[in-house]
Amino acid sequence: ALITLFNKNKSKQQDKDRSKRGANEEDGDNNSNGVTTVKSDSIDRPATYSNNNNGFVRTQPKKKNLDHLPPHVRREILKEQRREAKQADLAMKSPMYDNVKMLDPEGELLSKISKRKGEWYVRKNLAEWTDSSEKCIKILFQPKAKSNPSVGKGLFDRSDKINQCVNCGDTKYHIRHNVVPSVYRTLFPLKFKSHLSHDVVILCPKCNVHCSRQTQYRMQEIEDSHRPPGSKPQYETDHVLYHMRSCALALLRFKEQLPENKRTEYEAMVRRHLKIDESSDVDLTPDQLQEAIDVEYRIENPDWVPGAVLVVEALNGDEEKIERFVRDWRRHFLQTMGPRFLTKGWGVDTPVMSGLS
Repeated sequence: ALITLFNKNKSKQQDKDRSKRGANEEDGDNNSNGVTTVKSDSIDRPATYSNNNNGFVRTQPKKKNLDHLPPHVRREILKEQRREAKQADLAMKSPMYDNVKMLDPEGELLSKISKRKGEWYVRKNLAEWTDSSEKCIKILFQPKAKSNPSVGKGLFDRSDKINQCVNCGDTKYHIRHNVVPSVYRTLFPLKFKSHLSHDVVILCPKCNVHCSRQTQYRMQEIEDSHRPPGSKPQYETDHVLYHMRSCALALLRFKEQLPENKRTEYEAMVRRHLKIDESSDVDLTPDQLQEAIDVEYRIENPDWVPGAVLVVEALNGDEEKIERFVRDWRRHFLQTMGPRFLTKGWGVDTPVMSGLS
């Protein structure tokens, strides 16, 4: 059941990623700020417009000359430039927090919620707006329990949440970051993931890169510790097909630069794979080479179990184990990032299950 749930969540994420990529496939795409980006061999650079006597003229920023730098430094600079060029596309399109007050029937503050959630309460006739500004709702029923407003979850729920990076305080571009990786959290029992926003924080793109990298390192360590010794990897490489694909790629891109003997050798290997007469004098077409390049050279292991499933299965639904697991990830976040702008009440010891104070 966990593997089925994991695959379902993975499929949804892949669909989202594909739709994002599809929106930026064509040259001259517009980002959310209405700035046209120009594709180049190295990075996507925002085009700028200057006004002269003939109207607005589109200009392309000059590229910095990086030839004097070592290759590994150039790669890192270009990588950072690409990230910066795509920040607007990757960032959230609307603020994460609205800080709408939710009051009990006596007018006591219970928590601060999103406007969307407030509208849901009103639409279900469970609450009403206290004024026309829609910044406060009063619920029409008595809550089952009230958390302590001065500590832990009660303080966190009632505190103002600012739309800024919790690490550096940046207020321009934001990305949601799951302190407990979502591949684990989605497999938890419902009470460990429902109505719990504590472990979803805001990071700017730059801080998110560093934090995500450290998160991946730790995930790999945890999952490797749960995988049986001698386990086969998820994919194994068919080296014959991989070499043939490399030959086709070289012929498609660098055919004129290849030595004659190498070109003949590569063409023979590709013809053999495509079942074309090797003695033929007819050149391989780009479509034939592309067909060879698109070959699936990886063999999937049918017995492979995703690492996230192994980890959650090891917790065995034990509430104490899950609680320790969540708190360990909170400590890892604090130690890795040292965030300075966390919401009041955010802490390692804040309850990990919904309905607790």
